[in-house]
Amino acid sequence: MARVSNTVREYLQQVLPPGVDPGVVDEMARKVARSPAPAATLDAELAVFGKRFQVGCPQTFAVAAAAAGDEALAPLGKAIEAHQAAVQGLRDAIAKVEAEGRAIEAANQGKAAEVAQLVQSIASRKSDLESAQEKKGRIGMAALILGIPAVAKVSAVQMVMDDVRIKELDGQLATAREAQRDAETRLAAHAARKATLTTKLTALQQKEVELVHGLATAPARPVGGHLGAAQAAATLKRREALQANLRSQLELLEAVRDSAAAVGVHLDGAIRDLRAQLAAADKLVEASQKDLLQLVKVITADDPAAAATRWLDQQVAAKTKALMRELGLDVNVYISRLVKEAYPANTPEAELLRRELTKALQAGLRPPG
Repeated sequence: MARVSNTVREYLQQVLPPGVDPGVVDEMARKVARSPAPAATLDAELAVFGKRFQVGCPQTFAVAAAAAGDEALAPLGKAIEAHQAAVQGLRDAIAKVEAEGRAIEAANQGKAAEVAQLVQSIASRKSDLESAQEKKGRIGMAALILGIPAVAKVSAVQMVMDDVRIKELDGQLATAREAQRDAETRLAAHAARKATLTTKLTALQQKEVELVHGLATAPARPVGGHLGAAQAAATLKRREALQANLRSQLELLEAVRDSAAAVGVHLDGAIRDLRAQLAAADKLVEASQKDLLQLVKVITADDPAAAATRWLDQQVAAKTKALMRELGLDVNVYISRLVKEAYPANTPEAELLRRELTKALQAGLRPPG
């Protein structure tokens, strides 16, 4: 009997996981040793017992408890299995949120770079305007040296127009730079918030390591009886703590991701505004370059003085036309009023004036020749 008992004990010690109460092993060994059954029956019982607790067998707590006939363990085992599934779900969610956060932050860096590039482009448009204005001034100086004051007057008018454009562009540039500073402030605020949340996250991750280690060193399966129920309850408590830990990690990572996403939305709006400002700046530069080309045509015309006078008349007519549109005045009514003030009676002179005024105003709508 002692030999049988020792043999059973050795067998159980080999197949059961580490940490099983030695009393459980002794009790089973004594049970087998006291049994009056034939050797074949004892071998069968050992085979059943060994199969139940086979090393490496992926039995769950619930299955092991049912096999051992310990009904008290079954609910604990099911709860542990549910927590295991929840833990895996949380780990998957954490990985997903981390990936989303990294992607958003990378996109924000690209958006911040685009904001800086747009501001730089708007600033370069101001340089383009100043360059065009300088060239107009040189042409005006050349016209004075050549004795063509009318061309110098055209140059002066265009330089004043560029002053207006530069002032408008200065306002756009100030707005653009403010948008860039605001974007940088928001990015810095996100970085600071992330650093704070990361400190909390690191503490949770360290605690997670401790919890996982505690689960790894606990008995893999309960073995029945009071000790088995206590082990299962302890395992369940650890898994509940692990699940709460991972849920807190997920909340922190979601906060980091959402913070980055809010910055990204703001950057999108800033980029839209800056693109519109750049388009407006391009139009200002285009108008200035067009004026410069006209100035070159004027000074190189066969009769520069006459060409300059035509250009100036057209500018006056265009300004008048624009003013009338702003005031809501009808061109024909306006011309009739001017003619009537000059010539109360319907005379050939009045008709001639009417034709000249109409021609002058219409010329303001056409580019100078």
